[in-house]
Amino acid sequence: MKLNLTGIIDIVLLLIIFLVIVYQRIDAENFQLDVPTDCTYAGNNKDEKSPATVSVFPDESNEKIIFAVGSEKCPFVQPSDIIDWLVLYINKETIEKNMTTLRLRVDKAIKFRDAGLVLAAAARSNATDLEISTIKQNITIK
Repeated sequence: MKLNLTGIIDIVLLLIIFLVIVYQRIDAENFQLDVPTDCTYAGNNKDEKSPATVSVFPDESNEKIIFAVGSEKCPFVQPSDIIDWLVLYINKETIEKNMTTLRLRVDKAIKFRDAGLVLAAAARSNATDLEISTIKQNITIK
């Protein structure tokens, strides 16, 4: 009985070629991004009116996520209720300030799925522009 290794050698070579190409693609996506740490303000003009601001941050015990529009905290915990509340208050803030820009401030400890509720609300609101920033320090809205 003669063992034919041609098929196995072909598969191994194709696997090696595939892995080399995938590795090059993954390596190209892992580039270093330098972000300034001493920046205190980013924007065009400090004298401009401030847009409606939505803040997302954990409570003191890090057990629950707090959503706030301006100084108003969201009293709900169900995602659909949170989105409806955010849409209502985002529309109220943008109309009062006569601006369609929405600023989203998210604590770095927040998961994307939680911040995604604000994005869903922004899509349903009358806001047309979105600014996103992260918060390094803990904030409290009273």
